Amino acid sequence: MAGNRWTPELLASLRNEMDPVADQAVADFYESGEVTEVNQLLAAVMAGTRLPATDLPPALRDYVAATAKLPDWHVQAQIRVGEEVFGDWGVSSCAILACASLPECYLMRNGIHVLAMTQRLQQHAQRRVLETAQMIMAVMFEGGISENGMGVRTAQRVRLMHAAMRYLILHQRPAPQPPATLGEVMLQETWKPEYGQPINQEDLLFTLMTFSHIGVRSLDRLGAGLSDTQKDAYIHCWNVIGYIMGIREDVLPANHVEAETLFETIKAAQGGGTPEAKVMQTSLLEFIGGLMPAGPLKRLPVYLTRRLIDDDTADILGVPRIPWRDRFLQATIINLWQFVDKELAGPFKKYSHLQFASAWFHDLLMAEIGKLPDAWNRQLFGMPSTLQANLPPDWQHPAVKAPSMLTSGLMKQL
Repeated sequence: MAGNRWTPELLASLRNEMDPVADQAVADFYESGEVTEVNQLLAAVMAGTRLPATDLPPALRDYVAATAKLPDWHVQAQIRVGEEVFGDWGVSSCAILACASLPECYLMRNGIHVLAMTQRLQQHAQRRVLETAQMIMAVMFEGGISENGMGVRTAQRVRLMHAAMRYLILHQRPAPQPPATLGEVMLQETWKPEYGQPINQEDLLFTLMTFSHIGVRSLDRLGAGLSDTQKDAYIHCWNVIGYIMGIREDVLPANHVEAETLFETIKAAQGGGTPEAKVMQTSLLEFIGGLMPAGPLKRLPVYLTRRLIDDDTADILGVPRIPWRDRFLQATIINLWQFVDKELAGPFKKYSHLQFASAWFHDLLMAEIGKLPDAWNRQLFGMPSTLQANLPPDWQHPAVKAPSMLTSGLMKQL
């Protein structure tokens, strides 16, 4: 690919590079004291107990301070444009996560092995979709990407969670049987060197592109008609978050054209089918389909997935093919979706930063979270009961703190 600065040599080196800042903080924390004392502090923080910053272990206190600053190259005007794009296409932005971003993530032949570990737990698909949706909303809400913004704090939390996952994978030890959390699963897994390092820089970069580039590409395929300025702004938003999450800034794409090149380059090198990918994709479609009302809309997730990722990718992941008799129905439903999202949502913007329908979708997600085990509301991705990742008290999960977007939007009008 002409002018491609992401050479095979660079990508190979990124597969063996992790996140020294977060990894050192986690290692120092885990090795700093008695397990009982550590667990008591972790349990208080993960339950939402508000502890003074001075009560945090020094390693994590230093990590919080070191990773909170936005990069010098961030442009708030561009961030505002990116937030407006998300808001203008709120319903589609949520759907893109489940029907494009996550499926593309499942193509990582090496990186998939971390995700596949979650298949040993029940309700993986639900948790993956809901928690990732919460992260995206925290980032793309107005003010999320700002000093001490919810998006920045969430990115810091996810970065620390990634470091904890790496630590557990690379420091095997006995865990309870059967494992109850993702962390306990990771304690039992043997990591193969041919995968590269777990949650390495290349995997992080590819995943970031599924949020940024795939978001832009999918909106194009849904007829959003974004300008180059809007596309670059959307990429910029996620570049800032990528920086906060520990991705090397020198490998981030400069604009939407480079983002496409980067995504396709990594996909060409790492993309492919695995048994784990098919299992995870099937579970994802079953969960999203379960949220749809009875009737033709039940198959909307399949229609959208086929529309937003190419047929070759869909076939690799085992996404069902659409019978010829359903092609007209598929086109009709998607055209109606586009019309509602693009043409009818405008009058409702006064009720919320996001569209009225997007607020409804958020409320639906929150209702689903309410049905999940209480522990899911207290800790992201379930750090192990014996070695949970400690987090600052004001990083409480957005789902716990944020009011209904529909309700908060209406309140602003009163």
